[in-house]
Amino acid sequence: MIFSAVVVAVAAETGEAISRIIRPGSLVVDINAATPRTKKHVAAAVEARGGLFADANLMGSVDLYGAAVPLYTSGSGAERFAETFGPLGFRIEVAGAEAGTAAAVKMLRSVVTKGMEALLVEALTAATLAGVRDETMRGLCASMDATTFSKFLDMCVRSDVLHAERRAVEMDGVAAGLRELGFDPLMTTATAARLKVSARLGLRDEFAQRSSYSADEVLDRYAHAVAGGLGEIEERL
Repeated sequence: MIFSAVVVAVAAETGEAISRIIRPGSLVVDINAATPRTKKHVAAAVEARGGLFADANLMGSVDLYGAAVPLYTSGSGAERFAETFGPLGFRIEVAGAEAGTAAAVKMLRSVVTKGMEALLVEALTAATLAGVRDETMRGLCASMDATTFSKFLDMCVRSDVLHAERRAVEMDGVAAGLRELGFDPLMTTATAARLKVSARLGLRDEFAQRSSYSADEVLDRYAHAVAGGLGEIEERL
């Protein structure tokens, strides 16, 4: 078994180098935070030499979980990886036999986790400049601790389709306020831009007429609108 744990920039070339020296039956476990395409590319190179490939992804912080950090894995060698290391105390969930599946989930999870990190750092740095850091932290933690993340996620998606335009205007004002503090509102500006994109999909009236709807229904319509009318949306932008 060979583990590949390198920086993302060299994950593909490292995987290719590994594939050139393995013997048939070898298991290559790639735990790099690489893209699904890169994982599939390395898997093909490994499997062409008779090896097995496990696309393994850390789904949490080692600082928090230690050796018990959850691992999400896929690929031709995923089952073997889980069967070998599961009894040793590793928390491994198999996502299937196709390399890149687990990496896609990891990538999209990072959009949220790293994005939240950036948002919090921006908000709390600005709060420090404004002299209200403790008050801001209490306000943030009180509202988030009062519910579960799954409920918060559901609320965000369902309300976005109705209120994105109004919230974009609000965030433009927030960005202006941060600039008054002498602070560059990178994430706040991006938030306003993202909300404007949701508004320009033109789905508010459709959902406002419904007595009820789910987050899944909103996301399905968003995906359909983006996939089917991307050119039109870009013209509006």
